[in-house]
Amino acid sequence: MRRVVRTICSTVLVVILSLMTVTTVQARNCKQLVIAGGENWYPYFYHGTAGEMGILGDMVLEAASSSDIRARLMPPIPWKRILYFLNSGQIDVVAGALKTVEREQYSSFSDPVAQLDLQIFLNREIPFEFSLPEDLIGKTGAKLRGASFGDALDQFAFESLVIQEANDSDSLFAMLLARRVDYAITFKFHGLRYIETHKLDNQLAMLPQPLTSVGLHVAFSKASKCPQLIELLAESLAQMAKDGRSRQIIERYNHEFSNVSWRLMNE
Repeated sequence: MRRVVRTICSTVLVVILSLMTVTTVQARNCKQLVIAGGENWYPYFYHGTAGEMGILGDMVLEAASSSDIRARLMPPIPWKRILYFLNSGQIDVVAGALKTVEREQYSSFSDPVAQLDLQIFLNREIPFEFSLPEDLIGKTGAKLRGASFGDALDQFAFESLVIQEANDSDSLFAMLLARRVDYAITFKFHGLRYIETHKLDNQLAMLPQPLTSVGLHVAFSKASKCPQLIELLAESLAQMAKDGRSRQIIERYNHEFSNVSWRLMNE
């Protein structure tokens, strides 16, 4: 009996030592973090012509640089795939995501970096009045695939609304232009910028009343093979919030917003 116990104990010890060895090797091999964000998600994450990466992109890259962490940017991919890769650990960091109960199963989150308005966009030829989410019942909407409105509104939408999904912003607004849907939901400045850059101001518009306001976070994969680097990055982001560098980045983009003229639905 003692011999069996010793054998079992020896086997367990070998397994533990093997796991510790694998973890140590992985730690030594952690030289970079893979970072991703929403595709052309102005002004939060996008590839700008002057090298800017959006509010969250600039924050994460500056935090990485401050901590001597090498960052590898994932090429633009659909949002749903970003979440899948975050879950599997193929992406370490997402620069800009809503915090939901489902996502907390596979991600940890920074403190809120910004508070964002989710807005309703319409085809000017088929307007309707809106003040509460219940006003959307009986209509067909659209959103980006995998996008969240926050836990409470996600549940309401699941139970009471008909919402189709689009792979990207082009598809989202094409559905609205073609009248395949009655409205589209996306973040305020992202939608307004899309309308401006594609010269759709006379065809599409934003309703003034926000659908909801949500906090935007940086998400960290719990399946990352580089938890030590993620911890350093999270600490660096928190320090940026304390010393004012995060606010400086936000103000840089706010200045750009103030130089753009946008029309609402009733204008």
